[in-house]
Amino acid sequence: MAYDRIGNLKGSTPDDTKLRALILAVLKTVTWAQLSG
Repeated sequence: MAYDRIGNLKGSTPDDTKLRALILAVLKTVTWAQLSG
């Protein structure tokens, strides 16, 4: 995914890891909400 490529280009930092984890969590929440709805 684009996020992984961006992370690889910047180099992995704790902040980037947390940011990607947060984005994935939000995407999963939205996806589940759409499926449930």
